[in-house]
Amino acid sequence: VLVPHVGMPIALFYILTYALTTLLVFGSLLQLTTQGAPCEKITALSGLNQVYPGHALLLLLGIFSLAGLPPLVGFMAKFALIQALVQAHHTLLACVVVLMACVGCFYYIKLIKHMYFDAPIDGALIEWSSRPTQWALRVHGVAVLALGLMPAGLLALSHQVMITLP
Repeated sequence: VLVPHVGMPIALFYILTYALTTLLVFGSLLQLTTQGAPCEKITALSGLNQVYPGHALLLLLGIFSLAGLPPLVGFMAKFALIQALVQAHHTLLACVVVLMACVGCFYYIKLIKHMYFDAPIDGALIEWSSRPTQWALRVHGVAVLALGLMPAGLLALSHQVMITLP
């Protein structure tokens, strides 16, 4: 069993970082619409980089963070989780987490292939969002990168929250 004073703050940090990253990915997808309807198929993202490079970059940041690639906050969350598992002598569970992260990367690669290497479908992607939404997503993308480079503040906040709970 994870030691509560170590495991709980790491779990909170993991939840916060993945909530942040998931909001970036789904917010970026909400920016796009396929012939008037939300993106329902992965193929709708074909050629996104050629049509909307900014959206493709934001989505790429979110996907890479979910995959756990450095220097993004998703990597720091997975690293902290695996480190806590190893410190608690749950090495087998840590190995399973690493293996499942590798398996998940194969699914993310398919999204990236469509966005960056497939030809765009004529007229499939139509931008509908407002300027404030675009700026909010850009700030969100910078936060995913910045928290990956400097995770100490969010980690300290997670520890502080768990210490103050009854």
